[in-house]
Amino acid sequence: MRAQGPGMRVIIRRIPGRRPHRVQGAGEVTHVAVLNIGGALLVSIPSHLDEEAVVSLQEELSAQIVDRAAHGVVIDITALDVVDTFVGRRLSTIASLAHILGARPVLVGMRPAVALTLVQLGVDLEGVAKAADLEAGLRALQESSAT
Repeated sequence: MRAQGPGMRVIIRRIPGRRPHRVQGAGEVTHVAVLNIGGALLVSIPSHLDEEAVVSLQEELSAQIVDRAAHGVVIDITALDVVDTFVGRRLSTIASLAHILGARPVLVGMRPAVALTLVQLGVDLEGVAKAADLEAGLRALQESSAT
């Protein structure tokens, strides 16, 4: 599936042999997609995330970073109203995974209450760029790749 806008192209693809990410909450199943936007990957973290979905997401994200030679990963946490230790550690792990594989992680959409909780939990997001929203996150990636 492809969607295009001014200066932007989004490609959604299914990787053969890989199961889609499933997140269960309120009786419904949702896929966590990894989108390619101009050489960067976008991952929107849903409000309910289980261990199986996290492991699957980490596997697909790492494969796509390498396969696409992605220069950045935007981790959108707009849907998170609250975080706990599980979610905080997973955010840190996803960001570290992206960094180790050579993609710059940018965390976007953080609410003040989520930021406070992450600090109180001692979640290590040092070296992870932060931006208010998706547009600012993509702009930060463009600026960093231009230097």
